[in-house]
Amino acid sequence: EVADSLVVNRGGALHSASCTFSSNTAGKSIIETESGRLVLESSCFEGNDYDTAIGLVSADESMSIESNSNYVAGGITTADGFNSTFCVAPLGSADCFDNWQSLSEAVGVARSLGRRSFFTLCQDSVLVADSYNTI
Repeated sequence: EVADSLVVNRGGALHSASCTFSSNTAGKSIIETESGRLVLESSCFEGNDYDTAIGLVSADESMSIESNSNYVAGGITTADGFNSTFCVAPLGSADCFDNWQSLSEAVGVARSLGRRSFFTLCQDSVLVADSYNTI
């Protein structure tokens, strides 16, 4: 829980791609940016608590904002670029999966959240389906 915004960008270039912002509490917005550039693409916003009068993303007039294929839980599409009907950001921090247990656990989490998601298998991986959950 933060008093102001979860992520603050002042004068820089912030690029958020395939990120998940989940279950955060912010006194202002989730992302606040001033006098810089913001790119949001294929990111997911779920279960966040913020000041809706300020907005999910707060930016001043001098901002350059590019937004594409972002998802907000509940289908709230109040801004351009928040038009995805499902989350495409990866679950967890892995870029790819190289073992059955991690993959099956990630699929299980996606199911429990009611999300469709993409899972990438690491190059040259051999997955051995054993006693873990089936996919």
